[in-house]
Amino acid sequence: MVAGYSGVGKTALVGQLKEIKQQAYFISGKYDFNKRDVPYSAIVGAFTDMVNQVRLRSLAELLFRA
Repeated sequence: MVAGYSGVGKTALVGQLKEIKQQAYFISGKYDFNKRDVPYSAIVGAFTDMVNQVRLRSLAELLFRA
């Protein structure tokens, strides 16, 4: 979990960490003030990202193993 004031570089930090991952899933969700009435919107976004990564990875494994 990364927290802090706006404009201090949280998104840039997470972006750099995402680039150095190896053989792992890295998920991130971002709180949107306009969606403040949607409970757990950042968590839903993070897990949506993970599901997409798994789907893409599974598709790539299927294509390259054949």
